[in-house]
Amino acid sequence: MIKLINQKRSLDKKLLAVVIGLTLFGVLMVYNASVAEAARDFQDKFYYLKYQALWALIGLSLMLIATFINYKFLEKISFLIFFVNLLLLIIVLFPGIATEI
Repeated sequence: MIKLINQKRSLDKKLLAVVIGLTLFGVLMVYNASVAEAARDFQDKFYYLKYQALWALIGLSLMLIATFINYKFLEKISFLIFFVNLLLLIIVLFPGIATEI
């Protein structure tokens, strides 16, 4: 039986610092590129910054949670994950389900 959670996992602090640094740089670049449009469209020059920062925090949180999942478990269910993703990609090809932008 493969354990779902690996409790003896340690974080690679250098890699975590690089990921957080790149994420912060990306959020800053989104703010820098969109401040005028956000002020014009939403009367809040920080609108896109807040939106991007929220998703960055969600992504970083999920990344930290994923570090404690045993990769052997994911390897065991990889075919299921693959076919679910393939099915979801096919579903968006049907009219009425996906929206075209």
